[in-house]
Amino acid sequence: MKHSSLMNKVLLTFDWDWAPDVLTEPIIDELIERQIPSIWFVTHQTPLLDKLREHNDLFELGIHPNFFSGSTHGKSENEIIENLLKLVPEARCIRTHGLYQSSNLILNFGSIYGLQYDFSLFLPGCTVETHKFNFEDKGIIRVPYNWEDDIAMFAPDGIMKSYEDLGELANVVFDFHPIHVALNSYDLGIYNFLKSKESNISQWTHDMCEDIIDHKKIGTASIFRKILREKSGVIQKLDTYL
Repeated sequence: MKHSSLMNKVLLTFDWDWAPDVLTEPIIDELIERQIPSIWFVTHQTPLLDKLREHNDLFELGIHPNFFSGSTHGKSENEIIENLLKLVPEARCIRTHGLYQSSNLILNFGSIYGLQYDFSLFLPGCTVETHKFNFEDKGIIRVPYNWEDDIAMFAPDGIMKSYEDLGELANVVFDFHPIHVALNSYDLGIYNFLKSKESNISQWTHDMCEDIIDHKKIGTASIFRKILREKSGVIQKLDTYL
């Protein structure tokens, strides 16, 4: 199938997922160097938040709450959101970890906590359009996304084909995980191997990872940099994407 190359509007988003600074900062530096905007859904305190804030013309900070049992973010839905908003008080955007959701929770994002945009809806490979989710005085704008690195790794025809298939869509919202960009993950093999050595991802070091990264494989980093090369002119800030 011949692919057109629509992608008239592209939004880059990142689920931080506790990735260590030493592996995340080079990605941020590359985006700064190329002047590419993106949204970062924050999971934890890190000095890199201040670096992103220094370039607030490029970076939007949102929150990425973990509502599942055993979460380090808190013990209840309200406590978890409140704790992350203390970390990122300027947040307008949310994407829940694992896409945890309920109708009341999503409505509360807007009515109680003042969040404006919910990115917790994944529609792989589909056309995406924003829509207002409201009931009476409650509401929030939902922004679906249609490509995610760790899902694309398992596409039947490979991660590159999963990217190429998006060329027929006008609006594309990408979801990257810094750890998979850093590892150039093409499956979860390297990630799971490193987890078996050190379960706390925030403790991973450059030396621990570098020798086992396959830079020659077509993986997550390949797709990330292909987007930066080929789509830089249509990568949007949130307000221009909407």
